[in-house]
Amino acid sequence: MPQFAILCIDDENIVLESLKEQLKRPFGKNYYIEVAQSSEDALDILEELQLEEVEVALIISDQIMPGMKGDELLIQVHSRFPQILKVLLTGQASAEAVGNAVNHANLYRYIAKPWDEADLILTVTEALRRHRQDQQLAQQNQQLQQINHELEQLNSSLEQKVSDRTAELVTAKDAAEVANRAKSAFLANMSHELRTPLNGILGYTQILLRDRTLTTKQKAGIQVIQQSGSHLLTLINDILDIAKIEAEKLELVTQDFYLPACLESAIDLCHIKAEQKDVALVYQAEGLPQIVHGDDKRLRQVLLNLLSNAIKFTQQGTVTLKVTSRRQEAGAGRQEAGAGSREPAYLVCFQIEDTGAGIASDDLEDIFLPFERVGDRHQHIEGTGLGLTITRKLVELMGGALQVKSQLGKGSQFWFELALPGAIGTLLPSLHSLATIQGYEGARRKILVADDRPDNRAVIIDLLQPLGFHLIEVNNGQEGLACALQQCPDAIIADLVMPGMDGFELTRQLRQIPEFREIPIIASSASVFEFNRKASQDAGFSDFLPKPIQIEDLLKILQHYLSLEWICENEPDSPPPLYLTKELIMPPRSELEILYEAAQIGHIERVIQEAERLETLDLCYEAFADRVKQFAEQFDDVAIVKLIETQTDRVPD
Repeated sequence: MPQFAILCIDDENIVLESLKEQLKRPFGKNYYIEVAQSSEDALDILEELQLEEVEVALIISDQIMPGMKGDELLIQVHSRFPQILKVLLTGQASAEAVGNAVNHANLYRYIAKPWDEADLILTVTEALRRHRQDQQLAQQNQQLQQINHELEQLNSSLEQKVSDRTAELVTAKDAAEVANRAKSAFLANMSHELRTPLNGILGYTQILLRDRTLTTKQKAGIQVIQQSGSHLLTLINDILDIAKIEAEKLELVTQDFYLPACLESAIDLCHIKAEQKDVALVYQAEGLPQIVHGDDKRLRQVLLNLLSNAIKFTQQGTVTLKVTSRRQEAGAGRQEAGAGSREPAYLVCFQIEDTGAGIASDDLEDIFLPFERVGDRHQHIEGTGLGLTITRKLVELMGGALQVKSQLGKGSQFWFELALPGAIGTLLPSLHSLATIQGYEGARRKILVADDRPDNRAVIIDLLQPLGFHLIEVNNGQEGLACALQQCPDAIIADLVMPGMDGFELTRQLRQIPEFREIPIIASSASVFEFNRKASQDAGFSDFLPKPIQIEDLLKILQHYLSLEWICENEPDSPPPLYLTKELIMPPRSELEILYEAAQIGHIERVIQEAERLETLDLCYEAFADRVKQFAEQFDDVAIVKLIETQTDRVPD
């Protein structure tokens, strides 16, 4: 049965009957059509319908009636039932009466007599639609009020239930803010506490690797330490990056850089892992620009993530990085990149392909989810599960789209394209060959190091002292201030957090002294969040050097602020690593018989002879022969056997 009604009021019965008949046909199924011949009867009917829980949706009233006029009735109805829509239907109503109904009864519409039936039906249809909308809105408001009431009740009892029902009573927003603050504090503390000892570990691996007296075995051991420390640092950075992604605070820092050097450094960092697994790492580049503008550190991070993943999931075969480029048309892909001339952008395609385990088609999207691992769940795979999530976001930030295709059991291919504006001119001299730097031109420079940890000071001192710098060390800001005033250093490297006077206050006080307003003051800290960098900049620091300190970053900063010209030792010409030049091509199985047998019995001399013989067969076997000779020089016959076994379909009898 209908629960709504339309009420018609007119003192003429024939008018009421006509109205009722016209309205009953389209609306009688869902609405009662009630009639009244006076305003007083109408008010009584309203009361009766309310008692029967029938809601009046619309009133259509004549104006000129004995007793109470139509506008007066509508005003009374509006004061008691404001949700009812009201239509004035009359041919003799004055403008004053209509205006009175509009202003005081919220009149929906005025229809003149005699009315047009179609116009009446259309008006009623629109009025009932509006009533339904108003009713829905009222229900929603009632629900919201109910929710608000329940929330008020929960909040009022929060103090009594906080011990055992905190999670139920804290609103979602408050809980999220508290969780984010706790997470940020934890990440900041964790990063600082882990970076501090890593500064000593990675700092001294860099120092030791500059020692020319190291044996091959010693150097390899130090490289393992460096690789392990760098892996831990990568895990820390991944966790920080995913937090930045969640907070939408991950940003790029662009500059002009040498593209080939960036690519080769990524390959350099991955080739040790590849060699440990006897996986061939191949780098192919074609038509690359030399100097481009972009975020080289983030690009290197993307390539390292993709290459490391490829090596991780490849048990045998090849991992290939292929990079090609083409010029974009004039005007396409240009970016505002600050000072300096720009060439048209290059569209550079980066492709990483492996012959590893591959990925099932159903899992291709899941691999980009945080902490998601696909494939064999029982197989232990190192890492945080964040690498591809971060990699995809970084590629998108740089204006590209990371794509993947894979075949289970055959391997995977990841690729993306970036528009990198070319740069005209030259950059600062590259510090790629750090081992060749022996000192600098000109007078001896004095550097003050302020840090409360002796191991942190020792890393900087042992990095710079052999290059001819005069180092002065203090363990807090107060000593640093006194020493700076007495010694007048050329540059200051200061930790941010120290007991007593910290690095911020030290810098603020020094900047108040005219002699120290222009001196380079470098912040060196294990607190590497963006707000730490911003706070150091606001305090007056010239630059920021994150811990663990990378010697390349340290020397670049000193070169920039002290206008240094390095003295470098000439390196003997040596061929580039195999993974940067040639793909590993295996000789026919029949040619490997003698080599395989010699490696099995540890006959190193015969191994070398066979490797040299294979070189003479065809130049395409040169990379394979060189790899064998490298293992032979290290007396690693097991690696030679494994190389042959993993690169061929069968082992010779």
